[in-house]
Amino acid sequence: NPNWLAISQAAWVALVFIAIWAFHYRIAASDRATVGETGASATLRRWYMYVVLLVSLLVMLSGASSLIEVTWLKAMHSHLADYRYMGDPAGLLVAGAMVWGFHAFVISRDHVSDDRHSTLRALEGFIVVAVSIATALVAASQILYYALARALGVDHPGGVGNDVLAALAAPASQVVVYGVTWFLVRRRVAIDARAKEAERQAAIRR
Repeated sequence: NPNWLAISQAAWVALVFIAIWAFHYRIAASDRATVGETGASATLRRWYMYVVLLVSLLVMLSGASSLIEVTWLKAMHSHLADYRYMGDPAGLLVAGAMVWGFHAFVISRDHVSDDRHSTLRALEGFIVVAVSIATALVAASQILYYALARALGVDHPGGVGNDVLAALAAPASQVVVYGVTWFLVRRRVAIDARAKEAERQAAIRR
């Protein structure tokens, strides 16, 4: 079966790279536990941690919004769901959540007190906030556009036909997912800032 062949090949690649990652992560963690972490070593760890957090969170958000969209379309039996499968966004959501969850847990357990004044932590947070604001506002403007077009009796608004409820699937899912993320991450950034915001963190915020 070609599908199972592709799955087994992808699983083998994932296992190999997870093993390599776990081996080196264990070494780095042991070194930090033995000799501590100061200066450049802490900066390198933060570069790794917060870049991974940023990428995995964006992947998770993309998967979550796409999963809601496809579920919405399939529930309506819309032709827009043709050749779209729930497994694709669900895979992105689960993979991103696992990677993000592990690193967020490690930071909250071992590094949050030191990292509150880190420039990289603030940078990661504000990038997520900026992406969430832009995506949520663009999606909200699409929803308002479709609603106004239907209220004025415009046919085929935006070239999506008259199935406006199906056309709303994508922007509505983005408003929900990225709007909630906007609120939660902004709250985290605000909590960090109240814990004596560092000069470069304030510069990033401004």
